[in-house]
Amino acid sequence: MKIALTHQSAARLYSSQAPSTQGMSISTALLDTRPLHIPEDLAGLSALPPEVLARPVHLMVANRDMRVHARGYRFHYSALPLPPDSFALIGSSIFCVRPELCFAQMSSEYSRVELIRFGCELCSTYIPNTSRDGVADIFPSELMARDAITTTEQLKAQSLAFGVGNARAIAYALRWVVDNSASPRETALYLLLCLPYRLGGYNLPKPVLNCKIPLNPDESKMANRGSFRADLYWPDQRLDVEYDSTQYHLNEARMETDAIRRNVLSHKGIRVVSVTRNQINNVVAFDGVARQIGKVLGKRIQPDPKTFYERRKALRSALLGRC
Repeated sequence: MKIALTHQSAARLYSSQAPSTQGMSISTALLDTRPLHIPEDLAGLSALPPEVLARPVHLMVANRDMRVHARGYRFHYSALPLPPDSFALIGSSIFCVRPELCFAQMSSEYSRVELIRFGCELCSTYIPNTSRDGVADIFPSELMARDAITTTEQLKAQSLAFGVGNARAIAYALRWVVDNSASPRETALYLLLCLPYRLGGYNLPKPVLNCKIPLNPDESKMANRGSFRADLYWPDQRLDVEYDSTQYHLNEARMETDAIRRNVLSHKGIRVVSVTRNQINNVVAFDGVARQIGKVLGKRIQPDPKTFYERRKALRSALLGRC
């Protein structure tokens, strides 16, 4: 291979085409040092979705001498030798820096909140919306599932090892990246609740996302299933916080299913708190929800009023596209 998607273009690929672990393989190939021929060596990129090819397209080459001037393209090289497993093969012929290297690269491009969210998206089981232009990013009309393309364990083990990006920003972001978010709104809900006060969050303890809660035979018979999934779950306090996207669109069957779920979880000693889209969008309503959850967790919410409100506004703007 002579080129590989890198930096913003790699981030767009992982956020749009979203290869699954079945469709992506880590390659041991190294970048070729043969001269680059334009446009022949770029022809394979035409198979990528338009959003990935937003200009400029960022491409990595083997060394600085291979960088060429081509309109709409920006060529990068690594001053440090990269290990042979630094690239992923997407499909049959397209190479891209692997997710952990991409995360490290974007630590120099993204804000703290953007990098944390990007890490959560890489470890998620949904395809993010790359528009990042408001509510549509958090509340998409359709949501496509995927296998997570990396894990927090892999990010922690590998993203600092490449020697690229902002090491301090990487280490800080990794404190808040979590596995297994199943939707953009779960990611936003988690970050709004759990990021520290200095970033505008409510500084609550980290939950387990989409935790599997097994049921005993009697509970399984009642629920007609063997387990439930909890959106945000604090196992020590036995608290399940659920994002409810259907508050005003429940039919009778869904209402019955939700009631059975609540009854079964209540029988297991698990408290369920539902958070609606309207509550997430409303600053005052969400503040009340956060404080209710904090009370159940035994966590007093005491941000500095001199700085918190502006920081909360900035965080909501970054995550929701509105205040």
